[in-house]
Amino acid sequence: MIQVREIEDRKLWDDFIKTRKPHSFLHLWEWGTVQEILKQKILRLGIYDGNRLVGVALLIEIGSRRGKFFFCPHGPLLDWNQPALLSELVAAIKKEARLRRMDFLRFSPLEKKSELRQRQLRELGFRPAPMHMHAEMVWLLSLDQDESKLLADMRKSTRQAIAKAQKAGVIVRSSSDIHDLELFERLYSDTARRQQFVPFSEEYLQAEFTIFSSADKARVYSAEYQGRVVSGALILYTDTEAFYHQGASLPDQATFGASHLLQWTIIRDARLRGCTFYNFWGVVPPEKHDHPWSGLSLFKRGFGGFSEEYTHAHDLPLRFRYWGAWAVESLRRMKRRL
Repeated sequence: MIQVREIEDRKLWDDFIKTRKPHSFLHLWEWGTVQEILKQKILRLGIYDGNRLVGVALLIEIGSRRGKFFFCPHGPLLDWNQPALLSELVAAIKKEARLRRMDFLRFSPLEKKSELRQRQLRELGFRPAPMHMHAEMVWLLSLDQDESKLLADMRKSTRQAIAKAQKAGVIVRSSSDIHDLELFERLYSDTARRQQFVPFSEEYLQAEFTIFSSADKARVYSAEYQGRVVSGALILYTDTEAFYHQGASLPDQATFGASHLLQWTIIRDARLRGCTFYNFWGVVPPEKHDHPWSGLSLFKRGFGGFSEEYTHAHDLPLRFRYWGAWAVESLRRMKRRL
């Protein structure tokens, strides 16, 4: 018999996540804790087949002007080839959502994009969301190879930029100290103003870094040139993977390859840590030349690797108010050219 129950046992949750090895950190116990620090209510649900845990779903209760909804980031994590598991989970979440007067549910599945997965969601009443919430196409680099092979598989210009930075005397440092995060935050804010994107708040970055670094799952990297921090990155970790979650740089760093050396140092450190993948996080398809992320995606692809595309975020409307949220997000997507 399939049942859905709340999970309060961290070890139970962590042990299940380790068996799944998802290409995401968004279902780690720490991610739920970050949301709680940010004053978001969460639910950690387990799907059981008898007494055996066969799936989990982290739900974040989001309340905003566009509506109130449950969001499941890069989840739920279960065997999607067993439709009954997904069906029972959705039924349980709908029941709880109606008690909390939610307007809709939103899933961002970590399932490879396919007509089968989209059909499964449609049959349960879901429809494509107006916007994505997290990366739906990521760039992955397998670290199960030696450094010479990693370098050989890079784009020639990427290797040249790394060598140029080394010759120019660029120094890369890493830290788990909150004071070093403050240096990154200043660079990040400057990057957001210059490139005209909406940055995460200092509170958000500090909560993320504090919780993950306390479990040895976060480091902040900085590249220095002639005494200035010119490029930086916030890296998160699971047991098997390193994630390039946040990045920032000064515009002149490209002339001496600081960001390339920064990434190469992160990759080398991730190998030493025992990671099997480095996840560059979100990219856009190569043909989308006019997309705001086109240049950054080109930079990431220069290190070699491969892409994975996941099922687009889907919504399950519960109240008429959903359509107001749909209209707002649709307009926002068009304005941002996403």
